[in-house]
Amino acid sequence: MLTVSELIAGFDEVILDKGYTITLKYFPTITHSGAGYDEEFIASASGITISGGAMVFPISNNEKGYVDMGKLEWKDKTFYVTGSLITGSGAFTINYAGSIYMPLTEGIFPYEVSGTTIYKKIFMRWLPAGSLPGLY
Repeated sequence: MLTVSELIAGFDEVILDKGYTITLKYFPTITHSGAGYDEEFIASASGITISGGAMVFPISNNEKGYVDMGKLEWKDKTFYVTGSLITGSGAFTINYAGSIYMPLTEGIFPYEVSGTTIYKKIFMRWLPAGSLPGLY
């Protein structure tokens, strides 16, 4: 039986061998409660940038249910990244092949063994140029 360390090493080896180089940019965020129903969301332009690897795939027929519910679009992408990448606090984007992608709400799925995240499956949506004024 494989150990957690061997699973992580195996996944990382696949990423290095068959994956693509990506750049993650984390943006510290602040949410201010507004009057009534509004909340103001502010992302800092001084984000932290980390390079890594990912396997990138189009949305597959296995995710058809999410498309039918309106949570995914067929043009979205599925990114598989190493479990050690921080994806849970603040906002982040991924630069892949010269395009910017942002994770979808409820679109991050960690796969764990014995409490250790081996990899994460992230549903991402392409952002047209100018979608994040002041940030890109």
